[in-house]
Amino acid sequence: MVAALNGQRHVLLGLASRTPTWSTTICQRLEHHDHSSEFILCTGTADLFNRLGIGRLFSALFIDHRTVGLDRELITRSTSAGCPVVARRGRSG
Repeated sequence: MVAALNGQRHVLLGLASRTPTWSTTICQRLEHHDHSSEFILCTGTADLFNRLGIGRLFSALFIDHRTVGLDRELITRSTSAGCPVVARRGRSG
């Protein structure tokens, strides 16, 4: 979980091919622990790249490992914008 430290506000991005259950979990935990943080679920890679390109600082990108468009370019563009990538692998089966 990401929480505000020293009064900092964290803005988290999410990207998945469909709405994953983990996005709901992130939202619930942020609401419960830290009202000043925000989670934005991007509608696709174009939306993600647009957000990364506006100069706003983001704390992290959470992405499902099966997401269409998850490749080296996406990871490079995200990390170059100062936004680390956290890829989530689903359960087997």
